[in-house]
Amino acid sequence: MINPKVIDLYHGDAEPDFKQAWDAGIRGVIHKASEGLGTDPKYHERRNKCLIEAPYMLWGAYHFARPGDVALQIQHFLSVVAPGASIPAAFDKSIVLVLDHEDPRVPLWFAAGWLRGVERLTGKTPWLYSGFLIREQEENRHAPEFSEYPLWLAEYGPVAKVPQPWKTCILHQYTDGHAGPEPHIIKGMPGGLDISSFDGSDEDLEKIWFA
Repeated sequence: MINPKVIDLYHGDAEPDFKQAWDAGIRGVIHKASEGLGTDPKYHERRNKCLIEAPYMLWGAYHFARPGDVALQIQHFLSVVAPGASIPAAFDKSIVLVLDHEDPRVPLWFAAGWLRGVERLTGKTPWLYSGFLIREQEENRHAPEFSEYPLWLAEYGPVAKVPQPWKTCILHQYTDGHAGPEPHIIKGMPGGLDISSFDGSDEDLEKIWFA
């Protein structure tokens, strides 16, 4: 059963209306913060806009991995999300941190190093977002260490077919606003939007968000 609860955004998306999205049942927004060593120019602006328009909306930040130095990309991502923070206690535990693993040039070891590094530096367990790539890279490998990190699965269909080593996914991105089942449109949000389903209540979503 599709239960739209979370959307993800980046600077190329048209301007959202977070209040309308909240009224339509959306409870979480995950916005791109960085890509490689670059910064999403809309991240902070939309973070502030969301706090004003929908102060109870859950917020997250993702890093789009590109080939390069893992440590430098971690440092850059965290400097965007939490400028000046240097110890785990200084990071806002209410913000979900996500690695967007879609570039086939980025190996599995990079993803593992990023997740471990972010967890060590922030004290918060990051999520892994991926689809066909993690399925291909994990084929016949099933690295057990990945199951420690929640999987946000991109698979445009009504049912999430979760790859090994995970038993379940924390979110199921069922559409990019074009492919996949309905609904494709969220009130107040631009068309062609990534929408994710959550198998649980609003209270359940909040609990995993703060975990």
